[in-house]
Amino acid sequence: MKRVILSVLFLFMPSIACAFVPHNYPEIYIHQMGHVFFFLSCLLVIMTIIRNQLQREKGWRHLFFSQIGFILWNLDTFIGHTTEYWIESGQILGTTGGWGYFMRDIILEGRDYVYYFAKLDHLILVPAMLFFYAGLREHLHEEETATPLMAVLPLLPLLAVDITGSFLMIVLSVLCLSTAIKLYRRNRGNTLWNYLLWLSVVYVLFALSRAVGHILHHILTVLEYRYAWEYLEPFSGSLNTFTFVLIGCVSLFFSRVYEFYRELYENRKDIESVNTDLTELNQDLETLVAERTMSLMALTVADKVRNPASVIGWNCQRILEREDISEKVGGNLKDIIDEAKKLEKIVKDFEVLLKSKQSLFKYEDINEIIRSVFKIVEKESIEKGVVLEFDLESQPLKINAQKNLMKVAIFHLIRNAIDATPPGGRIVITSAAEIDSVKLSVSDTGAGIPKEDIERIFAPFFSTKKFRFGMGLPLIKQIVSEHLGTISVESEEGKGTTFRLSFPARWFEKK
Repeated sequence: MKRVILSVLFLFMPSIACAFVPHNYPEIYIHQMGHVFFFLSCLLVIMTIIRNQLQREKGWRHLFFSQIGFILWNLDTFIGHTTEYWIESGQILGTTGGWGYFMRDIILEGRDYVYYFAKLDHLILVPAMLFFYAGLREHLHEEETATPLMAVLPLLPLLAVDITGSFLMIVLSVLCLSTAIKLYRRNRGNTLWNYLLWLSVVYVLFALSRAVGHILHHILTVLEYRYAWEYLEPFSGSLNTFTFVLIGCVSLFFSRVYEFYRELYENRKDIESVNTDLTELNQDLETLVAERTMSLMALTVADKVRNPASVIGWNCQRILEREDISEKVGGNLKDIIDEAKKLEKIVKDFEVLLKSKQSLFKYEDINEIIRSVFKIVEKESIEKGVVLEFDLESQPLKINAQKNLMKVAIFHLIRNAIDATPPGGRIVITSAAEIDSVKLSVSDTGAGIPKEDIERIFAPFFSTKKFRFGMGLPLIKQIVSEHLGTISVESEEGKGTTFRLSFPARWFEKK
């Protein structure tokens, strides 16, 4: 790694090996290698965009076109640097002093035309940078919202395109950097925005390094300070070549950065999904507690209110039938009988309410309930290093169940198994159909349950751990009982525990 860093830093040094006059021999080889590296890095970015189908989105489509533009520009300039050696000094007519520098002509014949048109490279480079800027702006908006002939042609168009293009490159690169900074400030945790910020910084350096060679060079020549340019040329050339390597290095990371961003996005979706499921489980538990309270109230009312009310009403009716009671006493007895009937009606209303709750039971696939619970506990098991294995019946296993309550029971069973199993352990969940029942088991390779505790694990408030209320297994047993099922446990210390559940395949409520 140190060698790589030193090699990159050496590009700043004005020596022949570092291409200090990038368009002359032999320095042109290093400069051309920079173009090749730049070309390959842009090609890798394009492949990553295509592989992930990002070009379908407007912002990434602009960035896709910008990378195509940079590829075409590298090809054009690579060819242009090569064809420079076809042009001899005698083919350029005019003086290099004063404003006559801009009015020179060049004699072209045959393949020399390739050199002439290749020098118009800013016609490709500026649109490429413009697409890059448009892509960043779009992301910011989304975040917010024939036969050769001999001829003599003027050099002025080349110089005008060179100077104007270099100036526009500076303006566009600064605009790109400004937009990238806004994107970064909108969401500092977004990996892609961080990456585009660094890429924009590199493009600013690239635009400035080209401006030195493509603007300052012409200005100093016109002002007859060419000796000053000869002094600056080594540093300008090395900086220009270095920016090629720098852009290539940053671009090469795009594929890995996008994969990292996609992993973060998927993990975020998983976390949101788990949070939603946990919220639903909490709501189910609250519903279960409310139903338990309602059941207890109904039983209390039926046991403590209905029977005494019936006795009071019946006795008052017997007394009322006697002839020796006064009219005032008879009126009071009638009031007592009416109030007793009201109490009986209240008891009946509670019973009707309980029967309406029983209608929540429907035929549900137990395998689907198990799979939905797996999505919630999967991340926890992976983090702990516990393997979850499923051996489920291939066909749907339908039982008469209240889905949310059954989900709570299975969730607590698997969570208890994960909690009891050490890292590297294994949990197996199986389901099977028998003639008139559905079987479910959860087995772990944990420490097991001591024999003296097995008989008490379903008792309320019993727990083998401190600061636990011990309501998990009693809750599971209560839910299983409401589904007319049974639950049993087999455990051996040091080997693990297996919980077995059995439910009737079909049952009918008593009328």
